[in-house]
Amino acid sequence: MVQLKSNEEIALESSENGTDMPNIFDSDTDNDPEESELERMEGLPDQLHKLTSLLKLDIRECPELESIPEGGLPCNLYSLRIISCEKLTPRTEWGMHKLKDLVYFEIEGGCRDLESFPDQNLLPSSINQLRISRLQDLQFLDYRGLEQLKSLEILVISNCKWLRSLPDDCLSSSLTSLHINDCPLLKSNFRNNIV
Repeated sequence: MVQLKSNEEIALESSENGTDMPNIFDSDTDNDPEESELERMEGLPDQLHKLTSLLKLDIRECPELESIPEGGLPCNLYSLRIISCEKLTPRTEWGMHKLKDLVYFEIEGGCRDLESFPDQNLLPSSINQLRISRLQDLQFLDYRGLEQLKSLEILVISNCKWLRSLPDDCLSSSLTSLHINDCPLLKSNFRNNIV
């Protein structure tokens, strides 16, 4: 379902049928399209980056979604959540590192074959809260990607069963809270840091 709230927030969720992204940019169309229009969506609209007043973007349970448009994401986003999108893996080509207002990023589920996260230059230094959950193939957190997160205050990692290590020398000095849940290999290395 696409939800528009004062053009500041969009939530995309899947349902059972459909292949094309509903036209959320045409004022003559219904802003509450059938849920079925999103299930097989393979890409977001090219004009997404033109929604400059968009502050929050949630992308949920879109199993066929594979990419972000070449134009990238709206420049004023402060919150981005990607949840249970099996084929959607964050890439530097998305231009997230240019989103200077982005303070919250959450990724949950999906991202098959993703063994390392976040890549260098993937996220902007403005991120102060990072949540990583249910990335089943994740084995380690990338030193180069983490050391760039100079504003990181809260790091939450959960249900990543193969995650082995967290490079402690690259965590931001601004980090005030580290939560590790249901990560058995990582837990054994950081027992004293679990909150």
